[in-house]
Amino acid sequence: MPESSARLVLLDEETAYEHVFERYTYLQKNANKLKQDLGIVSRSTSSVDLDFEPKDAKKCHRKERFSFEVSQSLSSLNSSKINDNSTTGYVVWSTTPFFLQWLLYSDTGLLFTNGGDLRCDEETPAKCCNVPAMFSDPSIEADNQPLRQIVELGCGVAGILGIALGNYVDKYVLTDQKALLDRLKHNVAHNIDELRLRGMDSTTLGFASPRKTPLKTQMDVLCLDWEKLDPRPANLHNLLKPDRRAIVTIISVDVVYNEYLIEPFLRIVQGLMRAYKELGHVSTALVGVQLRDQDIIQTFLECAIVDFKLRVYAILDADIEATRFGLYYMKLKE
Repeated sequence: MPESSARLVLLDEETAYEHVFERYTYLQKNANKLKQDLGIVSRSTSSVDLDFEPKDAKKCHRKERFSFEVSQSLSSLNSSKINDNSTTGYVVWSTTPFFLQWLLYSDTGLLFTNGGDLRCDEETPAKCCNVPAMFSDPSIEADNQPLRQIVELGCGVAGILGIALGNYVDKYVLTDQKALLDRLKHNVAHNIDELRLRGMDSTTLGFASPRKTPLKTQMDVLCLDWEKLDPRPANLHNLLKPDRRAIVTIISVDVVYNEYLIEPFLRIVQGLMRAYKELGHVSTALVGVQLRDQDIIQTFLECAIVDFKLRVYAILDADIEATRFGLYYMKLKE
């Protein structure tokens, strides 16, 4: 697949099929260059070290570096007796470090974190799509800009997105199933020193960060079962509700791998977006997937577009197109 400038491609039923076909054609042609495993970062250790830094510090807009030591459970991953056999969240999957590296250090990622206009291929006359800033602007007083909140769906036990991105947002809510939360909290506590640019308050982690900085982030962990949550505003958990006008980004990485999870996942994404809209907030979603089963990805995109009436954009740039990963940007239809 030839390199192209960064862009969004608005997908419908036909273009979604073309997009998936092109991505998997590229994977087949480059099978000898790309890993063909399922995407677990390490199958041999209970502790995974992950480092993040710009490839070229002189040219990169963001200079911060991050280093994590994550506790995972291979025995829980392989168990058929715990958490109703839903065990993938016990280990670190490679989509997460790719997504974090891309978001923090790529030129395209900058457009999503800081906001701006991104070239958009669609049938309307508009050639650009305005992306609201995911990160707060530290040069502007908090009262003079919307609160920036991230809600992560299916975060697993690692917690690295919450800590790294918590440096740049006002509120971060990590969510997953109850059985994963103790190890998740352990990993957040173990790596909390990587939250360096802000102090941290929390009602659920059992500790706060005493860093002396005027900037603060509220970081919490919430049990959230996609099949049981009623995301209407009146029933929305208080931790999910911003306490003032907000731009909310829903993030989910490597949760699209099983056809039975697609509908409940999209129902929650759509439901949260509708709830935030009714409450007067702006919300979008960023979804990262590893390109394993082609039919699963095709079903996911078609379900989002046709059944849940979401505007779904494929994010394309040279960094993404050279991998086995796909990144998608979603929002409600006007």
